[in-house]
Amino acid sequence: MPRFVTGWPDAQTIPLAGLQPGTDLSAHPLRGPLFETYLLQNLASILGDHLPEAHILHYRSHAGHEVDFIIETPGAVLAIEAKAAATVDARDVRGLAAFVEKEPCCRAGLVAFLGTETRPLGPRQWAVPAGIVLS
Repeated sequence: MPRFVTGWPDAQTIPLAGLQPGTDLSAHPLRGPLFETYLLQNLASILGDHLPEAHILHYRSHAGHEVDFIIETPGAVLAIEAKAAATVDARDVRGLAAFVEKEPCCRAGLVAFLGTETRPLGPRQWAVPAGIVLS
């Protein structure tokens, strides 16, 4: 687990998912959903404390493009895709890229992932370690 993400998976999430503490999630089918839940809980807490007028939404287009979290504020939109892996490839950003291209009010699209380096992915799109997204 990269040093940037502390608390994931946390001691409360694992038992709620019906798993035993210490369960190896590296290849577990709940790894992705648990990571998304972890990000959502933390984003909701951060926004509730610092930007209470923000809304967190989910996006799915008729074409099947999907973005895990759309954060809307009165002045801007931010798209965040959760990726419970240390690397990001083109398949991981299809929905994000489609949303950022379609929505001019979207300031940026981020892939919050378990890697350690921030890197550009395309116009207004970056892969950012989840720990930095949540800091």
